[in-house]
Amino acid sequence: MSVDTPRVPTQRSSTSNSSGAAVIESRAGPATLPSRWVVVPLRLYLSTVFLDSLTNKVGPGKWGGWLDWMPGYVADQLPRAAALYRPVLAAVVLPHARVFAALVAIGEVSVGCALLLGAGTRLAAVVGMFLTANYFLFNGLSVIDESNDFAIMIGCLVVLLTAAGRTFGVDAVLARRWPNCPLW
Repeated sequence: MSVDTPRVPTQRSSTSNSSGAAVIESRAGPATLPSRWVVVPLRLYLSTVFLDSLTNKVGPGKWGGWLDWMPGYVADQLPRAAALYRPVLAAVVLPHARVFAALVAIGEVSVGCALLLGAGTRLAAVVGMFLTANYFLFNGLSVIDESNDFAIMIGCLVVLLTAAGRTFGVDAVLARRWPNCPLW
């Protein structure tokens, strides 16, 4: 059984070498549409992960509870956090836990919506990796522990590297208008 691989269109140019014989050069184009379609489900899945995490933070009667709950949770979790992350939690996050609670919710909704719409997916992937790395360190986990944090970080890295929003997303339109912008 053989698998047909899609042909990549080539651009050909003709030059001549020192002996005067014609030399044909070809260059494969950028990533083809089918290759980016593969990561669209990953991008959409990651958007649901970030948006689903908002269910305990945003909604009728939940916002105030989330802001009040966060300082106590950070204090309780501090001994279990990764050793290199404890000073950050104690000196920066804990004294301003309500502000960080709001920033976490804003970050999650921003990443979730951006990935869902395919708008600024590279920036959203970086922010998603940053948020998830903080959760990972906050919980004091290692790569082999039972958690999806590491897998989410790898998924965001794939979305970042493949510019997944350029297929079935707003980034396709933005990339045509501003092709050299690294955000999409």
